[in-house]
Amino acid sequence: MEQIILNFDTSEFDAFDSVQEYFAHSTMLLKDKNGRIVKQCVQAMEMDMSPSQFNQKLHESNNTSLTLRDAERHTEHYGDVGWIHFLIYKHILKKKRNRDELLRLRAQIDAELKED
Repeated sequence: MEQIILNFDTSEFDAFDSVQEYFAHSTMLLKDKNGRIVKQCVQAMEMDMSPSQFNQKLHESNNTSLTLRDAERHTEHYGDVGWIHFLIYKHILKKKRNRDELLRLRAQIDAELKED
């Protein structure tokens, strides 16, 4: 079963109220190096969880939710940093907070990219 999501918001992040919702959505769209969708049961195994445990955490059922460590392990395995982009957009860019710090970070990133 495939889910179709129509988003009429100005940003891909505006459709989600929390990083938890965004993370759950992005796991459904995660692709491997060959462009194939990585099934959530495979993602769960990579994170040393059962598929049902991973599903419960994604959907905050049975009083469980993803932890920061879970998200970090997911990023370690798959390189998916979308949830970090969501947080930057929602709490820094959209609310215009810590813009000076963000500009310093941008300069550091630009310097790192030039070295590569």
